[in-house]
Amino acid sequence: MLAFVCENVKALATLDKWSEVRQRLFYLVDKLGYSCKLVVLNAADFGVAQARERMFLIGFQKMAGLENLESLFEMRRKPSPVVRDILLPLGLAGSENNL
Repeated sequence: MLAFVCENVKALATLDKWSEVRQRLFYLVDKLGYSCKLVVLNAADFGVAQARERMFLIGFQKMAGLENLESLFEMRRKPSPVVRDILLPLGLAGSENNL
């Protein structure tokens, strides 16, 4: 199965001024023999310590399924860490763990 992922700013997926660009993308992807889905995901929902929404255009060669795409994302969601949890294991500046 062949697939692709394109990532860009959230505005490309949500603002009306980009609707023509989205339509052209969907048209071209269809002409190339792919089914695609446009989703907006927040990095914080997948264990990244940053609330950052991005647009993803995900395509699969036709005959492959996009039906379960949302459920695949749901299965992989996890809470984002807080900065304290990331920095605490480093220890004090100059210590063995934080050179």
